[in-house]
Amino acid sequence: MFQCGVERLKRAKHRFRFIRIILIGLLILVAAIPVLLFVATLPPGEHVIKGILESQLTSQLHQKVTIGTFETNLLSRVQIFGLRVASARSEQATPALQVDAIKLQYDLSQLLHQVLTVRSVEIDSLRINVERDRQNRSNVALLDSAVQSRKTKQQKARDTTQSSWKLRLGEFVLNGMRVKYRDQTLPASATLDGLNASVRGGRNEESYDLVLNSGNGEVQYGKFPPTDLNVRLRAVYSGSEIAIDSLLVRASNLLLRVEGKVPMTENSPVDTRIRLS
Repeated sequence: MFQCGVERLKRAKHRFRFIRIILIGLLILVAAIPVLLFVATLPPGEHVIKGILESQLTSQLHQKVTIGTFETNLLSRVQIFGLRVASARSEQATPALQVDAIKLQYDLSQLLHQVLTVRSVEIDSLRINVERDRQNRSNVALLDSAVQSRKTKQQKARDTTQSSWKLRLGEFVLNGMRVKYRDQTLPASATLDGLNASVRGGRNEESYDLVLNSGNGEVQYGKFPPTDLNVRLRAVYSGSEIAIDSLLVRASNLLLRVEGKVPMTENSPVDTRIRLS
């Protein structure tokens, strides 16, 4: 009887010691998380995150990606300066993409409810250079992959499943975008210089106000003289449709005006009014 009581006392001591070790470990973990978050926001931590981003983007795009400066507080803000995507042909050639600054502000407080709130995205001075040579090879690896996949991919059933996650966007602003495209297989070339665009949350939670101005543009095909091009858009996106308040497409002496509604669902009629002058 006495021996049995001693054994129970020993087992109780072992359980208490095990529980104490677990509690100490949890306390250390809880105390370490803020420290790790703080370290990640310091220059050494930001440098590590920058390296991970460069590696992952390079792997996904199949082109070398470099970032000049990466800054974050992890909880609500990320800033990237000097983003560069090298040409798929040669790293010494003109980069396929360059961005002076990307500024992102977000709110993680609703993650437990599967809602990601992006308060604002601002992109400054985006430059895109796309080229295709006479052998139909592009300086953007994903474009070549898309061409090959269209040739070999069989028709697949469309995936109609929807994610339970929701994305709420407060504001997206693009300041000063320049696009240069040259295709030697046609041959044709096109440029856009000074494109500005904004997407802002509308009156309803699921609606967005769209504004776009393509700036100065030029399109040239073969031996034909170049044509000036400018596109201006004001519209409202509501999930089920895009209501076009005004779409103006100016090409040299021609002006195309479009107003109306474009549904986002299949087999729905398009209601637009088009004028050419």
